[in-house]
Amino acid sequence: MRALNRVVLLLAGVVCPLLLSGQVAPGAFGYYQDANRYSMTNPGGSARIQALGGAQTALGGDISSAYSNPAGLGFFNQSTFVGTPGLNFQTGTSNFLEQSTRSNRSSFNINNLGVVIEKTKGPYAEDKFKGGSFGFSLTRTNDFQYNHSYEGFNDFNSIVDFFLQQADGILESDIDNRGALSLAYYNYLINPVPDEPGVYDSFVLGFPRQSEVIESRGSQYQLSASYGANYGDRIYFGTGVGIPVIGQTINRLYREDTFEFFDEESGEWIQDDAINDLLLEESIRSDGIGINGTFGLIYRPVNVFRIGVSYTTPTIMSMSDESTSTLLTNYNDYLFVPEDTVLGSLISEGEIIVSNYTLTLPGRLNVGTAVFLGKNGFITGDIEFVNYAGARLSSNDFSTGGDNETIENLYTNVINYRIGAELRLNAFRLRGGYNYMADPVDDSTFDRSVTTYSAGLGYRTKDYFVDLAFVNRSNNQLYVPYSLSDGSQPLADVSNRLSSFLVSVGFNF
Repeated sequence: MRALNRVVLLLAGVVCPLLLSGQVAPGAFGYYQDANRYSMTNPGGSARIQALGGAQTALGGDISSAYSNPAGLGFFNQSTFVGTPGLNFQTGTSNFLEQSTRSNRSSFNINNLGVVIEKTKGPYAEDKFKGGSFGFSLTRTNDFQYNHSYEGFNDFNSIVDFFLQQADGILESDIDNRGALSLAYYNYLINPVPDEPGVYDSFVLGFPRQSEVIESRGSQYQLSASYGANYGDRIYFGTGVGIPVIGQTINRLYREDTFEFFDEESGEWIQDDAINDLLLEESIRSDGIGINGTFGLIYRPVNVFRIGVSYTTPTIMSMSDESTSTLLTNYNDYLFVPEDTVLGSLISEGEIIVSNYTLTLPGRLNVGTAVFLGKNGFITGDIEFVNYAGARLSSNDFSTGGDNETIENLYTNVINYRIGAELRLNAFRLRGGYNYMADPVDDSTFDRSVTTYSAGLGYRTKDYFVDLAFVNRSNNQLYVPYSLSDGSQPLADVSNRLSSFLVSVGFNF
């Protein structure tokens, strides 16, 4: 029953990849959304790289190379330690049933931390092979720190309709251990029809005011251990091992109140005296650890031009989810005739549900170039290829066939673009960048692409350096509080904006 519990829990109040498409396969439990969420990683790194829009495949000479393209470590001629703390300010504007709601969240994080140990043979070595450098870094690749809220009056349906639809065909003797659906049954929101097995109805007739608060906390990091080498100051090559770590907690508080129904005789809306309100509280904690490999090459045919390529293998993640749900229903001393009982305040708590599974995230191919303008700066750009449909799930706890089929149906391969430029003024640096991550949903009428603009400053000496970056990222998402087979469920159109301030401080030794 574990997987069934999770589908009832997660079909309400989460990101909806595609509505009314018919591409969500029967038996899908919502894990296909995890595949998308954890695959859409950002090009993380130092403040310098962030200010350049994340373009770094052909650049090299930065701690970020340990994560993105290990070949870039071959450009180091001294050891370096770098730390990059950051401040994030998230703003979300939700449009739901013609009402707009704004929410905010700020957070502090360590965006990048690492060290490069230089082991070259020196600038005057006669050998073609000049040696190389080891790089060890911690890179933040995904941010799950956000708040979302919405509210509005729904004159068409209620979450009670969702519970009725989910219960259809389930015998009363089998209603236990079904997550929020079981809680709705024990709170009398749905009730079996006598002499009609598997059929349920509800005495709640009104249409409610609906509101929800969603709080997400957590992040996705990668630990990288890499080596990059220099051959003849023309060819740079490297390899590395990455250990991604995921931790996310989503808390959801969904509420319905002010139930009203339309009286055809009077032509007016009348309050439903049976119920005052209901509150559904759900929480899910996801943790995971995985492994991948990265291989890279940078070719410098002349000093002013570089071309680079890197490939990151599919990432194999070992994941564990733990979820709980609680339902509180406040009735107005309603007399439930079949049991001759008066209903007041009822609360039902679900069991803790644990699911373990393996999630394989798609590999990535990056190709980049960099053109140097003498000592005045450079321009660099990347193209990234990702096949989001290549994600896969496997588990001994539940059947993954529906989710894997949905991944193939929903997602597609995309091309992402990054470009950045740096202007050098003696010891000072001016930087700017742009990053576009394409919508991973195939044939979508809703644009989920992520657009990022960035800018930064830098100051460098022989012994230390300081880099500042401002990054502004924006995208749109769809949320649904519940799903109905006819597609009449309400949805919240959420516009997200994330503003980040980063500072990197580095010391050469």
